[in-house]
Amino acid sequence: MRPTSNAQPGAPRWIERRALLAFFGLTYLISWSIWSLEPSLRHGDPVFARSIDTLAPYGPTISALILSALLKPGHLPVHRSWSRIAATLFTLLAAIGILVGPWTEALQSQQPLLTAIPLLLISLLPAYLVWSAWSSQRGIRELMASLRAWRIPPVWYGVALLLFPLASLAGLLLLPLLGQSIPALPRQETWPALGLMLLNVFVATAFYGGPFGEEAGWRGFALPRLQARYSPLVASVILGLLWGFWHFPLHFRGMYDASFGAGIGGLVLRMAGNVTLAIVFTWLYNRSHGNLLLMVLLHTVINNTFGFWLPVHVGLYVIIGVLVVVLVYVDQMGKQHAEIGATVLPVPAISERRIQ
Repeated sequence: MRPTSNAQPGAPRWIERRALLAFFGLTYLISWSIWSLEPSLRHGDPVFARSIDTLAPYGPTISALILSALLKPGHLPVHRSWSRIAATLFTLLAAIGILVGPWTEALQSQQPLLTAIPLLLISLLPAYLVWSAWSSQRGIRELMASLRAWRIPPVWYGVALLLFPLASLAGLLLLPLLGQSIPALPRQETWPALGLMLLNVFVATAFYGGPFGEEAGWRGFALPRLQARYSPLVASVILGLLWGFWHFPLHFRGMYDASFGAGIGGLVLRMAGNVTLAIVFTWLYNRSHGNLLLMVLLHTVINNTFGFWLPVHVGLYVIIGVLVVVLVYVDQMGKQHAEIGATVLPVPAISERRIQ
């Protein structure tokens, strides 16, 4: 079953027919181009190179914003909203606080004015994404609106924030049964220093470790279109493979050697891990009616939990594997939504009334 066209008159027909191909192509072009520049720029000015590199994870979301605007042109009324101003201002101040160190480095770099340009962009990007959730541009608002849909049942916040930490802890308890010793916790700091560190790292990861830059693309733009053609399971596998492959330039730079291992083994583990995680993301996406805020929170928790809050271990892999099998079976993710009725909740268009 192919999705019905949502493109409005004036949108390029090839984009209308090949929206997914255009999205993945543009995403890879943006991110891989930036990542390929970093090694050469590093020799001239490492501070500038790091600033440019921080823009790369925003490739999926930037691509989704561009294509959404092209596919659904037109304008919607925007009412004065103090929530919009407060949320955007809070995000901007949080980003500035996270980037105090990089801004200090930029002033001491060899080319301070040049380095300030990408830093200014990454300082403003998270706030812009929050602001765009109320955008007057039809396509952008429909893509980003659920980023402000915070009035949802608390159980979904619990799933997004606690599912993987609890899975890691359960895996630790499983290790003795697997004949392995329990590893030491990665963090040895004491309270309140540990609490402040976790909060700082959580916000930094959300803004610049992938979640804000990726989720509007992978889950907001690509996943609904994939699920219009395939079952949730097949859509997850396709997206997981493309999501994993997108990280390959960072593997070739050795950034993931410590967590995934070097060489072919590390790449295989990356692909398997992203496919597995994509299934969990799809399950929560469908159960929460396509809530983008939850996708950002889940992504942030995963990035922080594995290796920072809690150790990575064999027991964790076993627990996640069992979890995925249960989710696929219980929600019948191998079937199309229309065939399984209400077992998997549909993903309706989010109305303005629901997210106020």
